[in-house]
Amino acid sequence: MIDPQPSPQPPKPEPLIPYEHPLSGRLRALSTELQDVRGAIELLRPELARAKLEGSAALCEARTPEYRRIVGRFCAALIELGEATREHEAFVDTVRDAAWSFIRPIQLSSLGDPAEQYSEFRQLLGWAAECGHFDATQIPQGWRKA
Repeated sequence: MIDPQPSPQPPKPEPLIPYEHPLSGRLRALSTELQDVRGAIELLRPELARAKLEGSAALCEARTPEYRRIVGRFCAALIELGEATREHEAFVDTVRDAAWSFIRPIQLSSLGDPAEQYSEFRQLLGWAAECGHFDATQIPQGWRKA
C-alpha cells in the first residue's frame, strides 16, 4: 500500500545575512578605477611607442658624434693591439726553436691574427665600419692578404 502523505521535508535554513566588510565598497571602486586605467594605457600604448621611437631617434642623433669618437678610439686601440700582436708573433717566430719559456711568454691568440679576414680583430673593425663609425681604409695594409 502506498502512503498518501509525503514524508516531511526538513525546514529551510534561515537566509544568511550577508556580511560586507567596511572597506568592500572602496575595494570595488579601486578595482573599477584600475580597470579604467589599464584600458587607458592600452589606448595610449601605440602613441607611447611612437613617442619613444621619436625620442630615441632624436637622442641617438644628438649623441652619435660622441659615440663615434668613442668607437674611433676603440678602433685605434684595436689596431694598435693588432700591430702589437703581429709584432709579438714575429718575435715568437725568432725564438720558437729555443726553450723560450724562460721569457715567460703570454698567449695572445684570443683575438686571432689581425691579417685573417674572420679574426675577432677584423670582425670588430668591420662591424664598426659597416655601422658608419669607422673608416675601413684605416685598417693597416699589412693586415690585408692578397
